[in-house]
Amino acid sequence: MSAFVIKNAFIYDTESRSFKTGDLPVEDGYILPRGGFVIGSETIDGTGKYIIPGMVDVHTHGRANSDFTDTDVKSALKMARSYALAGTTTVFGTLATAEYQTMLGSVKNIVEASKKTGGVGANIDGIHIEGRYLSLAKRGAHNPKLLSALDTSELDEFTAAIGELKKRITVAPELEGGEAFVRRAAESGYTVSIGHSDSTYAQAVEALSWGATSFTHTFNAMKGLHHREPGTVGAALTCEDAYCEVISDGMHLNPAVVKLIYLAKDERHLCLITDSMMATGCEDGEYAIAGLPVKVVNGLALEADGTIAGSTLDLLKGVFNFAQFCGISFEEALPYATENPAVMTGIYDITGSIAPGKRADILMLGSDKRTLERVWVRGAEIK
Repeated sequence: MSAFVIKNAFIYDTESRSFKTGDLPVEDGYILPRGGFVIGSETIDGTGKYIIPGMVDVHTHGRANSDFTDTDVKSALKMARSYALAGTTTVFGTLATAEYQTMLGSVKNIVEASKKTGGVGANIDGIHIEGRYLSLAKRGAHNPKLLSALDTSELDEFTAAIGELKKRITVAPELEGGEAFVRRAAESGYTVSIGHSDSTYAQAVEALSWGATSFTHTFNAMKGLHHREPGTVGAALTCEDAYCEVISDGMHLNPAVVKLIYLAKDERHLCLITDSMMATGCEDGEYAIAGLPVKVVNGLALEADGTIAGSTLDLLKGVFNFAQFCGISFEEALPYATENPAVMTGIYDITGSIAPGKRADILMLGSDKRTLERVWVRGAEIK
């Protein structure tokens, strides 16, 4: 793989939440120490440009008219390219509720695709099992006929199929067998997220003691906040060490609620996600999520009964929205879609910031600090 150096750019520094002028050397897909240079490196003029880490989306069902829940390798690679071109350089392929064998087959295809994304598109660093183990009362857009009891034998088979990729799972812990299931998942290396849950505040807090560490798309599809029973949402907002996923599209949550979560959580424990579905990057029209019919109008995906069915959000756009909703700068907002999800899922050693030794998963923004001009994944430019 060729070496290159981006010169005289504004380079984002995660630690200081600011841009610093300098050069960024890359060799064999990895970032070199500042000042490092390889003879024969291509020189890229970065004057007036802004270099930021690629987005990390740990909850996304698909885009480009494809769905991770029922995907083959070719479709997964098509999605990987589409993600990268929109600024997301790392994804966790997320599966909604489907027949178990369908989900298991898709897991195997995603794993195979993850080995072939080099030079093609976004890294597929993990798999997020969102479907099946959810509360019927808070199913959201998941097929109610295909929800499952908490089955540790299924979990073990998923674990074996996922192999060395990072593992993430959403579960309603108040269901029968919740403690055994959550503990087994945590022991098997999953980051366990409480979601699609009708749990009380006490039940959610107890699930955190079993090994759960986060809350799936906070406020959406979970027991709401009440002043005498704080519910699942209350636990999400007040348990300091728990992460909150947030969809910042202005549709799933009123902007004021996004700001409420921002004010409640410290800067390390809020992660922006998209929960995007197959219509992302496509025109409005008729689509599906895990086989359920969905109509997309003005970018809003709805089931026939009016249930929101995922988003059509690009994560970079979500960062811009988040900054606007919370009244903070773009620089302050960036870690919520780069560092935080990478730390939460255990991949911050390889991506999520611009630092020596990490993969060159980087974006170049124009002088307006907004227009996405170029994308590199593992040092390969995606076009």
